[in-house]
Amino acid sequence: MPIATGQHSPGKIVTRPHTTKWWKSAVVYQIYPASFCDSNGDGIGDLQGIISKLDYLKDLGIDVVWLSPVFESPLVDMGYDISNYKKIDPRYGTNADLTDLVSELHKRGMKLLLDLVVNHTSDQAPQFIESAAATPGSTSEEGSKRDWYIWKKGTVNEHGERVPPNNWGAAFGGWHEPSQEYYLHYFCPEQPDLNWENPKVREFVWETMSFWLDQGVDGFRVINMISKHLDFPDAEVIRPDLKWQRAGHLMTNGPKMHDYLKEMNEKVISKYDMMNVGEMPCTKDAKTVMEYVHEDRGELQMVFEFSLVDLDHSRGETHKPRKWELWEVKKIIADWAVGLYEGGWAAFYLENHDQCRSTSRWTNDSSEFRWLSSKMLGLMEMTSFGTTYVYQGQEIGQINLPDEYPEEEYKDVQTINRVAEIRARGGSDVEQEVKYALSRGRDHARSPMQWSSGPAAGFGTYKGKARPWMLPSPDHQVCNAADQVGDKTSVFHWYKRLIALRKEMEVLVYGRFELLSALHEDIFAYTRTIIKAGTTDEEESVLVILNFRERNVAYEVPEEVKNADKAQCIIGSYEATENYAQPQIEGGSITLRPYEGLLFHL
Repeated sequence: MPIATGQHSPGKIVTRPHTTKWWKSAVVYQIYPASFCDSNGDGIGDLQGIISKLDYLKDLGIDVVWLSPVFESPLVDMGYDISNYKKIDPRYGTNADLTDLVSELHKRGMKLLLDLVVNHTSDQAPQFIESAAATPGSTSEEGSKRDWYIWKKGTVNEHGERVPPNNWGAAFGGWHEPSQEYYLHYFCPEQPDLNWENPKVREFVWETMSFWLDQGVDGFRVINMISKHLDFPDAEVIRPDLKWQRAGHLMTNGPKMHDYLKEMNEKVISKYDMMNVGEMPCTKDAKTVMEYVHEDRGELQMVFEFSLVDLDHSRGETHKPRKWELWEVKKIIADWAVGLYEGGWAAFYLENHDQCRSTSRWTNDSSEFRWLSSKMLGLMEMTSFGTTYVYQGQEIGQINLPDEYPEEEYKDVQTINRVAEIRARGGSDVEQEVKYALSRGRDHARSPMQWSSGPAAGFGTYKGKARPWMLPSPDHQVCNAADQVGDKTSVFHWYKRLIALRKEMEVLVYGRFELLSALHEDIFAYTRTIIKAGTTDEEESVLVILNFRERNVAYEVPEEVKNADKAQCIIGSYEATENYAQPQIEGGSITLRPYEGLLFHL
């Protein structure tokens, strides 16, 4: 078994390697607006619905609310296809509602982070409409917006057929008949990519950012696809049965990515006390990430790590299963924690709008183990290196939609296209492949938030035939926020305690990470250690032990953890169980129960 990295040499001096910042200790809560809370009964969540739940988030301990896109959009890709960057989509409310949200958040000492979707626009954006209508080859200097996007003639294949300029999947498929050219789109055809080589495009982005920051917004999420490899080479053929190939590594981290981020910093970020986070797919090693996030670089504050959420994906096919092992999880977390520790930073998450539910994905969502699994994963997240991101419903242990959930209720364009592709391809395992594709679909995170056990999961009040845009999971009968807020043993209160601990214990934010259980097949154990503030050599350490199995597992604490027998258990995931006894390490050994998570103060 390969050995996970992240271990430090014995005797390595613990340091305080970087400055403290409010966004490093912050806990961020991501909201998918369409599915959070519907205030007006039209079936779609909205900004006023979010405002109505701010006290719930404040009680949980949240510092920053991050919204998936709420700007005007045809909603081909649920708002990630923006047609007007300065107007809130009427389905979510008005610009005044956004102003109210900012005000109400700030009253509670909380901040607002928005998605900056500027790799592409909607094909209904006025910029693209004008670009498509312009003369091919015309430039901004000539008063045209043709070069705001990337247009190519395409080629002719050996059969005499007109084809796009390369074999990338979901790229250059946008054929425009009037001008006889293709336009680049990394995602849906309705999402044409902007040409960041054009300085007028960048000026448009800087002005858009400043527009919202001047209204009190506190930061943005950005993406690493904005710089293109302009030679557009063919991708390696990983799937011979597919005409178009996955080309993520050719779509990300282009040659001018750092130039654009430095310009963004100079033009906008440096002028505000704001937060920013990069979504960096296909960027899986800490050394490359450090080039973006080191505090001396003047680019990004932190980035999302994709290696973990990609771990169970087959290469070239995100909806096909891949068996993963615990050592891989440990290696990924350790590599980033150690690789970014000296002057860098990370954004740690287990769920978001693009991922299915972590309890269903990584542990056991059966009625016997789901609550324990959710708590154990929450402990791992809250004690890992980097700013913590919690996705709506994660704090109550929401799980994937059940197998019997109707296929016609799946709304996500990615899943719908993937299922259609599988069925068109045919074969003996079609239905099995479809089942797995649905099990990994993004809709598991996008179904309505489970507020209560009542009608429509408490998502909204409906009359007649009105209903939410997406059918709530029947799981809301046993898992909902109303029940958990009133239950001190619930997953909600577990997260609330963990968030409070993270705020109280600086070591959980800034502590050096050291992996202890690299070769253990069942246990993930590590320490976080820091020099106490105001001292030069007084260390504070915590020990985290996580059992990833549905059976009892014995763990021998390594000798590096001195005085382990005197360690005090601060919090344990079995505290709510009957006849609970405070866990102790005796003789350097401890036995953990199924999916148990423990935090010790050393």
